[in-house]
Amino acid sequence: MARKKTVSLAISPVVVSQLREVSKRLGVSRSAVANEILAGALDDLNRILDRMPAGDVSNDSESLKRLRGDSAAVVQSRITDLQTELDKYQTNF
Repeated sequence: MARKKTVSLAISPVVVSQLREVSKRLGVSRSAVANEILAGALDDLNRILDRMPAGDVSNDSESLKRLRGDSAAVVQSRITDLQTELDKYQTNF
């Protein structure tokens, strides 16, 4: 198994609380729970993104959007578009 990498994420207090509760009930670390949840979700999201037309989105670090300030609306719009595609994908399977 590949070595794990440490990353820092800003997560809402509600999500942190839910993550803590799940990890406590399962008797495993928050990191283990988050890793497993993200791994499965990201596999699905990448399959959906592969089916979507490429948008006009720059991938350089200067243009990446964060969920705060003026860019919050852009982030929400992109996530809503992806959720719509995910819903279509799940309906077909």
